[in-house]
Amino acid sequence: ELKVKFFSLRQICIFLQFLFFLTFLLLFISIKYSLIIQNLLGFVAATFVLTAGIISFMKGNRSARFFIVAWFTFLFGVILFTLTILNVLPANFFTIHTIQIGSFLELVLLSFALSDRYQIIQSESNRVQKELLDTERKANETLEIKVKERTIELNESLRIIKNDLAIAKKIQSATLSSNLNQNEKLEIVVRYNAMSEVGGDFYSVNKLDDSTLRIFLADATGHGVQAALIMMAIQGIYDGIKNFALPVNEIMEIFSK
Repeated sequence: ELKVKFFSLRQICIFLQFLFFLTFLLLFISIKYSLIIQNLLGFVAATFVLTAGIISFMKGNRSARFFIVAWFTFLFGVILFTLTILNVLPANFFTIHTIQIGSFLELVLLSFALSDRYQIIQSESNRVQKELLDTERKANETLEIKVKERTIELNESLRIIKNDLAIAKKIQSATLSSNLNQNEKLEIVVRYNAMSEVGGDFYSVNKLDDSTLRIFLADATGHGVQAALIMMAIQGIYDGIKNFALPVNEIMEIFSK
C-alpha cells in the first residue's frame, strides 16, 4: 500500500534507511559522532513515521488512527524516560518504566489496528461477494426475460406453422379423389389417416372406359412436409396421364424419367 498510494513517503523511508546504514559504518571511524547522528536520525525517523501515519489517515486509511495513537504513546514514553534520565522529572516506577508501558500500549493499539484492518478486509470481501451475487442475479433475470421472449417468439412461429399445415392439409385432402364410385357394380370406400397434418400418401380412381377403372396408390418415402412435396410432384405428373389408357409399365417409365 505504501508503494502504491504513498510513493514519496516510501522514497523518504528508503533514504532514512540508507542514512542509518551510513551511521553504522561511521562507528568504525568515530563512535561519538556516530551516536550523535543516530540520535538525530532517530528523532527525524520518529517524526517521519508519525507524519506518515497522519497523512495516511487524512487520505482515508481508517486503521491509521490506531497507528497514530500507538506511535504517539510510545514516543511519549520515550520522552518521559529521557526527561527522567536528565533529572527533569523525578524517578519513580512510572517514569522509569515509561518505555515499557508505552511499548505495551503501542502493542495493544496496534492489535486493535490489525483487528480493524481485518474487519475492513472482511467488509470489502462481503461487498464484493454481494456485488457478484447481484450481478449473477441480474444476469439470471435478464436470461429469464430473454428466454420468455424467445419462447413467445417460438410459440408464435409454431402457431403460424400449425396454421399453415392445417391449410396445407385441407389443400392436400381436396386434391385426393372424392368421386370413387364410378362403376355401378363396384363400391370403393377410402379411409385416409395421415401420420401428421400432411403426408406422402396419394390415391386416385379414374374411369378409362365403361369396363375399366384405374386405381392408383402411391406412398412417398418419409413423413410430413418432405413426403408431401414429393407426392405433389408425383400427383402433378399423374394428373397429365390419368385419363389415358396406358399400360402400367409405360406409366412407371414416365415416373422414372
